Amino acid sequence: MKRAICILVTAFAVCGCLHAQEVEVLPSEEPAPKHQLHFGVRLQADITTPSDGLERYSTGTGLSGGVVYNQPLYRGLYVEPGVMLYYNTLNVDDYIENNLPYNGSVRLIGIRLPVNIGYRFNIGDNISLSLFTGPWFNINISARQYANPNFDSPPPKTSKNLFDYGWHRFDAQWGFGIVATFSGRYVIGLSAGVGSKALAEKTIDGHKCRMRRNTFSVTLGYNF
Repeated sequence: MKRAICILVTAFAVCGCLHAQEVEVLPSEEPAPKHQLHFGVRLQADITTPSDGLERYSTGTGLSGGVVYNQPLYRGLYVEPGVMLYYNTLNVDDYIENNLPYNGSVRLIGIRLPVNIGYRFNIGDNISLSLFTGPWFNINISARQYANPNFDSPPPKTSKNLFDYGWHRFDAQWGFGIVATFSGRYVIGLSAGVGSKALAEKTIDGHKCRMRRNTFSVTLGYNF
């Protein structure tokens, strides 16, 4: 995580140097977007990877989508808070149900509140790039663990509410990424969120293990 933050700081410094050399933040012939705040919609394909203990859980996939509000601050700097609804999964190995082994899955439903601060600069008449970073706050509405059916055991009939097993209603990540915007409207980007506050805690052999959520996302969006 320290390396990622250092890379971002360096990138922001490079952007500042480019601006000092009269690289326009936005096209001079279209000054309105420079000061115009706007709303946008975002749709993301997510890959979620757990870290720090609880080895039975492994990488899963999911989707998230919602709205953002972009407010320019100074020159290319901006702040962009958002509200995203997510459905993320994790895979589970050796899930025991009724004394029988299954593979399983965790299904997480919740609301993500990212607060990103970024820097935008032009690379062409109709294309801009943005680098951003900031905290992401997750409100977990539902967290349930399911056993997958298989041919060796009878179908499982129950699921577990993970909030009763050390999973938290709230967790947090530190996010960063890059976004390309075309014609001021169409958005494509890559982002990652590194877990900063634990999603789940469990005591194993007298030691408390904390599992954090790491997320990698590919984003499509539209600005109004």
